[in-house]
Amino acid sequence: MALGPYDPCPCGSGNKLKFCCHEIVPEMEKMAKYQENQKPHMALKLLDSLNEKYPENPWILTSLAAIHIGDSGYAKAKEALKTLLNKHPDHLLAISLYATASFTSDGYEASRRAIQSAFQHCSKAIPDLVEGLSRGISTVFFSEQRYMACRYYLTHAMRLSREQTRQDVFIRLLEFDSNDQIPYPIRSVHQLLPFEGSEENRLEVRKISRLCDIGCLGAAAKKLKKVIESDSENAGLWHNLGLIHSWDGRESDAAVALHKSAELNDDYSSAIESEILAQLLDFNSTDDVVKICSQKYDLDSVSKLLTELDKNPRFARMEIPFDESEQENSPAGIFQILDRDEEPGKHPQKIEDVPNVLAQFTIYNKDWDQPESNTPAAYVTGFEGDELDEACKLIESASSDLKKSSDETALNTVETVSKDQIPFYWRWHITPQTPGILRKKLEQEKWHQVIFETWVNQPLSYLKGKSPKEAAKDDSLKKQLCASLYTLDSLCERNHYSLDLEELNNELGCELLPTIEVNDETNFNSFSVIQINQLPVEDLTDEQINYALNRALLISHSRFLLRTFNQVLNRPECKKNVDLNRVYLTLTDIAQSQNKQDDALKWIAAGLEEENKNDKSFENILQWKMRELAVRLDNPEDSGLNDLLNEFNEKYIPKVPQLKAHLAQLLQMFGIDSPFDLSDDLSTNSPNPGGIWTPDQENETSGDQKLWVPE
Repeated sequence: MALGPYDPCPCGSGNKLKFCCHEIVPEMEKMAKYQENQKPHMALKLLDSLNEKYPENPWILTSLAAIHIGDSGYAKAKEALKTLLNKHPDHLLAISLYATASFTSDGYEASRRAIQSAFQHCSKAIPDLVEGLSRGISTVFFSEQRYMACRYYLTHAMRLSREQTRQDVFIRLLEFDSNDQIPYPIRSVHQLLPFEGSEENRLEVRKISRLCDIGCLGAAAKKLKKVIESDSENAGLWHNLGLIHSWDGRESDAAVALHKSAELNDDYSSAIESEILAQLLDFNSTDDVVKICSQKYDLDSVSKLLTELDKNPRFARMEIPFDESEQENSPAGIFQILDRDEEPGKHPQKIEDVPNVLAQFTIYNKDWDQPESNTPAAYVTGFEGDELDEACKLIESASSDLKKSSDETALNTVETVSKDQIPFYWRWHITPQTPGILRKKLEQEKWHQVIFETWVNQPLSYLKGKSPKEAAKDDSLKKQLCASLYTLDSLCERNHYSLDLEELNNELGCELLPTIEVNDETNFNSFSVIQINQLPVEDLTDEQINYALNRALLISHSRFLLRTFNQVLNRPECKKNVDLNRVYLTLTDIAQSQNKQDDALKWIAAGLEEENKNDKSFENILQWKMRELAVRLDNPEDSGLNDLLNEFNEKYIPKVPQLKAHLAQLLQMFGIDSPFDLSDDLSTNSPNPGGIWTPDQENETSGDQKLWVPE
């Protein structure tokens, strides 16, 4: 749109264009057309010439900076903006652009002051730019697993967003709160606690709250520390300082403040919640870690190496995930290196029979670091120490074609793991042919062993170096021990294992969190996840139950979900207001993960009954039948499996002929004979060729499931 003479001047002076930068309007409009036509180099050339003729003009300099930022020329953008800010320190667009350029090039820590200056001065005038900055910061914090900071900046972006972007930010918040790989106490809302104290301090606390609202966290923390100097025994102030530090990405400082709050707080429930957050933040900020390392190997022939490893019983080939296989330089092969030979054709009956994984071995046709060279390379990745050393020896003895790389980056640290979390990073190898019901039984037993034999006897940093069993005898660690059970619970939920908290509590003799007292007027909107999980669902009104269910479905904490579902299904008015299809699907998933096949089939039957009451959608009923098939395939001796397969043959395959090939591959993968002829459809020996979808298809390993790749 052409600029009018009486429009505000784009330079930011506040004057009308006619009385300000009218001389450069034709050239600036030409520059804008270059940008519209995707010719940034022409736009830059024009701006450079204008800058020589009209030095330090704000319109020219901010335009130069914006193009440089779009072209990743952050140093040049900052140089132009510094020139402008030296003369016009209050120029809002320059402040905002400088914060963006600084954050993108130098990171959050180095640009904290510039960022908070942009939040303080620019949020009302140019909210779109500040919102984009907040979203970018949130993304970086998520990648660094500083989750409370990530969520804070998402909510900050939400406050700044306009209607056209608000929905996108809201969806990202929902995705965050429902992400089961983030410990559940960290998800959802965390609000500053109300302050009771002197009038002078109350005024300061209100200022601190406003600073937090606009994103000036450094200034807020600085002010709060001064308040704490005059009220150092106030547990609420320490808790709030911990929250502010966590939102600012300073997790180590946050953990210290939250530990202090828990120590001072006489309110048991509030103290435990502070301590839970502190323990979880400690995981990501401690220096007491174990490294996951990647050792690079050079090789001559990928095909020869793959052949040799396939013959070696200590190397188990893994299926390459679909998203990995689609990448340009996807792995040629991924193997788990086992601590013992796997007995072919024999299913393990107890956890001691299952081979453990020492490390992962990934082979590339092109070197990960130098893909343009066409030189193959391989990487062994695992926890630093004896197991990784043993894995390297096995690799070197398995093939004479391999030799350790002499590159400076041959031994790399992929990531680090807090020593307190090491018991939960167990990895083992169970073949896909092992019946699902047996595999899940072994996994449940393994988790029980990890918790009731390993974890309870493991020295933990947040228990002052004592094990939970030792801490149970120390009254001074009462709060820390109770919190550690909920910290453990969050780690179990992240690994899809439902901890029997009562059993563990009986073992250690803790005082668990009490149920929260509620009445008809109780407002749950500000409740944290920990508080929501302590609700007495049996005593809630129907309206409150529906709200609790929405939160429960979002957070997906298995025990609380089951308690809430039981209430919903026993209350006719509640059942009318919920999506029963989703309720039964979720109940089926929980039952399957807990290896309760009868319960899973019961909920599937309920889902089918509900579907038949409604529109009898063929597609929805088929989905339920596929889910039933997934449950029954877990147990090859299931008496109802053949009846279900015959039902597919008679009722569903005639309408969906592709199902026959799917069933053929499923049965082949599970090693189950079909009651009818599927031989024409077995065109490959691959367990899942072409990435065909199967309901709830299981990975063949458990524990920490992700693939390790070199960095």
